[in-house]
Amino acid sequence: MNADNIIFIEMESRDAAFHFSLEEYLMQGHVHGTADIMMLWQVDPCVMLGNNQIAQAEVDTHFAQREGIQLTRRSSGGGAIYADGGTLFYTWISCHASPESAKEQFADSIVDALTGMGIPAKKEGRNDICVEGKKITGMAQYARHGRICTHGSLLYDTDLEKLACVLQPDNKKFQGKAVRSVRSRVGNVKDIAGLTRNSLSETTIGKFKTKLKHKLLHEKKFIEYSLTKNDIHEINKINKNKYANPVWTFGHAPNFTFHNSKRFPGGTVGIYINVEKGVVQDCAIRGDFLGIAPINELERHFIGKPFRYDALCDSINGVELQPYLGNISRDEFLSLHAPERKPDWLRLRHVENPNQEYVEKILRENNLNTVCREANCPNQGECFSQKTATFIIMGTHCTRSCRFCNIQNGPPKPLDSGEPQRVANAIKSLELKYAVITSVTRDDLPDGGAAHFAKTIAEIRKATPETLIEVLIPDFAGDFAALKTVTDATPDVISHNMETVASLYDIVRPQAGYRRSLEIIHKIKQLNPRIRTKSGIMLGMGETDEEIHAVMRDLREADCAILTIGQYLPPSDRHHRVAEYVTPQKFEAWGVAAREAGFAFVASAPLVRSSFRAGEAGKLLPLNGGIQ
Repeated sequence: MNADNIIFIEMESRDAAFHFSLEEYLMQGHVHGTADIMMLWQVDPCVMLGNNQIAQAEVDTHFAQREGIQLTRRSSGGGAIYADGGTLFYTWISCHASPESAKEQFADSIVDALTGMGIPAKKEGRNDICVEGKKITGMAQYARHGRICTHGSLLYDTDLEKLACVLQPDNKKFQGKAVRSVRSRVGNVKDIAGLTRNSLSETTIGKFKTKLKHKLLHEKKFIEYSLTKNDIHEINKINKNKYANPVWTFGHAPNFTFHNSKRFPGGTVGIYINVEKGVVQDCAIRGDFLGIAPINELERHFIGKPFRYDALCDSINGVELQPYLGNISRDEFLSLHAPERKPDWLRLRHVENPNQEYVEKILRENNLNTVCREANCPNQGECFSQKTATFIIMGTHCTRSCRFCNIQNGPPKPLDSGEPQRVANAIKSLELKYAVITSVTRDDLPDGGAAHFAKTIAEIRKATPETLIEVLIPDFAGDFAALKTVTDATPDVISHNMETVASLYDIVRPQAGYRRSLEIIHKIKQLNPRIRTKSGIMLGMGETDEEIHAVMRDLREADCAILTIGQYLPPSDRHHRVAEYVTPQKFEAWGVAAREAGFAFVASAPLVRSSFRAGEAGKLLPLNGGIQ
């Protein structure tokens, strides 16, 4: 801080939303015109979202509500942070410096002040200050009215366990470490090794704040300012209309028909575009990038433009992106829109299929649907060639709208009471030794269709007792009574797909729940230990390696015996964008990792789907359903 005159403001309020309102009020120049302003402040337990983040994707909102943790949103970019009474905040507002120089000057001032207090602080990364490799503070900025606000949080004696529980960050920023790595990467000043032997470890945060203030303002001219009644009145108006308004905090979750996100050195960027008749109707850009200008100014450039890569590139020609996206380069940003070309290993090989006409004839005669066709499965030719098919019951319309699935969403028709018998007839005609039955999700039915599953299993047992039966079930909205209806029908295998990692559920499975799916799988073995359990995941949706390991660990803890791992392939441009085409060699490595984790049977390859060659797994596993 090189300003000759500084206004220092200290507030008693611990309401985070009020402090953000105060910052906005000061940014409008209401106090001492062009003077630089510094503040040190504290808050009650809260999570502060970055301006461009989606609350549900960053925060465990159930945990926050249970623990009485306030959620608010600031006007600066960057990631979500947790703070409580052990966290100290600092703000510097200036109209005399560029954004970059303001950040550098204030960061240097913070480092110098901490060093002067015996704390060996160093600047690291794009916006962090660390001590002995632990992040203790990070900064963010925003610009308005010719001023730049630089603010940040300093962990002095923050509850790091709650921090790790309430935040759900993009794990890519932690270089592939698990969510639990949040706890290992950050540290409290009070707990830093080497400081516990001096008086600092016994200092309260109030005394620490006083010492930090003295160091920051040492040899500087400053005036302490107390807010007037009029100031507070105007600040409260801003607070009511914006920062304390749930619409500001939670109203950032966009609707979209196209989505893609990537992590770059400068932060994560996700783009959400709503397209109608080939034209962009709405656009939202979200992430933890460190832009300082309102992102909606950039979003407006895309609206009304044709949804084509060249048109979207042309729409931002001449636009300076740095104020909006921070250190995200133009090429990096445009790569979110670039069309993806499938690698050679995803090219389907031709399979001679002498039985396809016969299989389709049987399906047609019995008026049945297969997931092979409805989900656009890449293996349907091979399956038909082996006189096998995965039957989909309870209609062709699903009551959910997962972003990866090709099944149609919409109001389903009433159940067809004759369908179970026709499925059994088809299986008998095809002489199947192993049959897979799945369904659309039917949240409109009281039992989610569990009784229909049970009736179908019974009819197959009656028609062809030697056929092994696998059912791939929905989550029945977590209804264990409905699940028991299926387990009581004693299929040989019950499969329920996790599909993806926990951090992507809100994006691609918004009506499902990661923990709920795990509980369904675990409950199957409790209801009937003889039934084998199975699940499947897709790779290439934006997950990290550690998140894949975490799904495997969670599934094994839920006593899952069979795992399939395949490449995510978006059915259309309206679906979730593929983030990565995983190589066959990496799929082989994941297969090895899954077997080492304890799965009894694993199928892992780019074109593997949950029901592909399901009979091989069913025949290899022991009849008691346990892992041998």
